Amino acid sequence: MGGAGIRPSGGRVTGRFVRLIPIGSPHVGAYMASDSALSSDSGASPTANDSIAAAAANATAFAHRDALFSAQYLAPWNDSASNAIVSANFAWLADTWQAMRPYASGAAYQNYIDPNLANWQSAYYGANLSRLQSVKSMYDPGNLFRFAQSIPTTHGA
Repeated sequence: MGGAGIRPSGGRVTGRFVRLIPIGSPHVGAYMASDSALSSDSGASPTANDSIAAAAANATAFAHRDALFSAQYLAPWNDSASNAIVSANFAWLADTWQAMRPYASGAAYQNYIDPNLANWQSAYYGANLSRLQSVKSMYDPGNLFRFAQSIPTTHGA
């Protein structure tokens, strides 16, 4: 998950929307109940059956209204942490992400930017991407507000 030779400052965060409750999974239970020896943490926010699920998926930029909850996997470290601690945090994050895969939808919350996320445009924006690209092209045609995983101004980019 971390990439060769890359040592981000402060940690890494990723997450997925969960479609099934992972009750009884020995892998998930081990990661979610692990102590914070690696300074790792996780959290969940409910989505379905509350006000988030009340709006249609295409009503706003946020398309992920049918998930049970959003799981956030955090692997923070101090800037003074050893390379071994950073590597252990990356391993914990990758293992947790893998353990949750059977329960996750493949969709991801766009505020948990994950540089390793394949097909990030679909994962973040779902069917809303084309409409968001049109809005971005109208209000930011020069693509001033951009970063590696921002909404592109052209379709198919």
